[in-house]
Amino acid sequence: MEIALTVIGILIAIFTLYYTSFRKPTDELNNFKAQFRATQKLSRLVQKDIEEYADRTNSWGKPIFPEISFRTYLNALKDSYEENLSDKCFTNILELKLTKLNIESMTKSLETQQSALLQIQAESKMRLRQLSDS
Repeated sequence: MEIALTVIGILIAIFTLYYTSFRKPTDELNNFKAQFRATQKLSRLVQKDIEEYADRTNSWGKPIFPEISFRTYLNALKDSYEENLSDKCFTNILELKLTKLNIESMTKSLETQQSALLQIQAESKMRLRQLSDS
């Protein structure tokens, strides 16, 4: 009886070790993919809103933030998109052998980017709405 319980305990330990350490992080990867695509889409929308506002108000050279013009900011957003959110970047990331910790770290980074983009989007929508109300 003791041997059977020992064997069962060892099997449970092996299964737990495999499941937590060696299994492919499918759920985490799917979450990362969804977060990446959502951040990608949001970045394109923010770029479009900023471009629309700057075009409608002819404010390309005017500051969106202290000492940062609409043109400079939009160019930085586009550069960041190409480096971090492009389809090529997405494909390259998926070709890597990612661990659960890698995926969680990248997902957290995307969440931070998305939060910043949502703030910019809210401000740009408000500015566009003010134009429409005028």
